[in-house]
Amino acid sequence: MALVVNDRVRETSTTTGTGAMTLGGAEQSFITFAAGIGNSNETYYAITLRGGAEFETGRGTLNGSSTTLTRTEVFKSSNSDNAVSFSAGTKDIFCTLPASKAVFEDASSNVTVPADLTVADDLLVSGGVIDVKNTGAQSVVRFYCESSNAHYAEIKAPAHSAFSGNVSLTLPAVTDTLVGLAATQTLTNKTLTTPTLTTPIANAGIQLKNGATSAGFLEFFEDSDNGTNKATLIGPASTADVTLTLPSATDTLAGIAATQTITNKSIDSDNNTITNLVNADIKSSAAIAFSKMADLTASRALVSDGSGDVSVSAVTSTEVGYLDGVTSAIQTQIDTKTTAGFAVAMAIAL
Repeated sequence: MALVVNDRVRETSTTTGTGAMTLGGAEQSFITFAAGIGNSNETYYAITLRGGAEFETGRGTLNGSSTTLTRTEVFKSSNSDNAVSFSAGTKDIFCTLPASKAVFEDASSNVTVPADLTVADDLLVSGGVIDVKNTGAQSVVRFYCESSNAHYAEIKAPAHSAFSGNVSLTLPAVTDTLVGLAATQTLTNKTLTTPTLTTPIANAGIQLKNGATSAGFLEFFEDSDNGTNKATLIGPASTADVTLTLPSATDTLAGIAATQTITNKSIDSDNNTITNLVNADIKSSAAIAFSKMADLTASRALVSDGSGDVSVSAVTSTEVGYLDGVTSAIQTQIDTKTTAGFAVAMAIAL
């Protein structure tokens, strides 16, 4: 069954009451409903009583033999838009297009569709602009799936409170899928300019680039109102790839020039140089073996110089050995021996 509208379809009827109208044949210069509409199809009709005020417009259905027209739905009538109980007399029944179903161009070249519009084929808009308006709800456009129109994706205008003026959304010039605000999707080939990422999760590596001549960087802001101060982690000026492995413990990283105390570290002296080490930096319990000191001139006595530093003297170990067995002051011993010898010499001389 189809809804069919055709020109010059007109018959007469003498049926009375509110039931189906029995068709009595085409009037002169017109065709029958059977010829113009077809068996079992629907059409828009009008019925008028000749010489009377009774009328009715609506949607009707022809029976299988096109001999009667059932008044399926009444649009307008002389009975307060209800089905008319027609009086005796001849009625003209003809196919018409009711005003409530008509689509026409007004004086402003606008076309108004009074209800839903169904387009059986492609719709071409030559003007380039489609306005979707409403009567109090946000306007929508629905795109149905290919399986019996079972599901649709709906594009909806924002609420009035969200607008500060008209906006334009530009579609990409490539075959692609649009990104949803809350949809779980994978973005590829995108450049994010000054993005704000809340708890991002990267299932693979993250590459940070900053043009062809600058290093990529990360900025970590302090915890006060998103911070006015920041720590910047920046890539080195390198001609080859390097890998930095973070510690597997909660800790604070050490900087080259930062004043920090390093604990629980083993420093390989073969590959590291410690400068500006003073005596106060060495614990008294260090017990550094003398053999760890730098080699001095062999077989020389050590003395404390004018600066209090240990240095090598000109006294040899042999000369120091001459003092072996001395139990008292050498000068006293010399003086004693000198006095005794002088007395003996004087006695001999006298």
